[in-house]
Amino acid sequence: MRLAMLVERRYAPYPKWFGTAFARLPCAPELRETLEQILSAPDWPKREAGLFDACWFIAELQMARGVPGAIAPSVGSLRNRPFRFVDSLQIGNALRSAIADDELRELPEFGAADQFISSNFVLAVPKFSRAAVTALLDLKAELK
Repeated sequence: MRLAMLVERRYAPYPKWFGTAFARLPCAPELRETLEQILSAPDWPKREAGLFDACWFIAELQMARGVPGAIAPSVGSLRNRPFRFVDSLQIGNALRSAIADDELRELPEFGAADQFISSNFVLAVPKFSRAAVTALLDLKAELK
């Protein structure tokens, strides 16, 4: 759902309003059906199939919406394990390589604070949000 918000270029509000915002997306009717199948799946193979379909849908949506660097999805594999998944690393690398500005392309692979923090207390106070992002950037620098 969050990826759909990004692809459709809509702001993803905090959790209380997230579902309402998602329902207003042009892609929501088709994707909602798949997500409901995932939630009601009686076993893991059906749940896995639904997750695969949802990820494939989002990858194709990127191409349909003209996201720079979007590529056709492909099936990933994990050393002959029986699990199917969309190769999101391949997609992410293609999207990143489409960024023309070298400085922008080198930025860390996370977005704004509201993409990794759901605390209204932190998000409502710019000083706290800035501190959280700064801490994450410092941690990323330490890990290099």
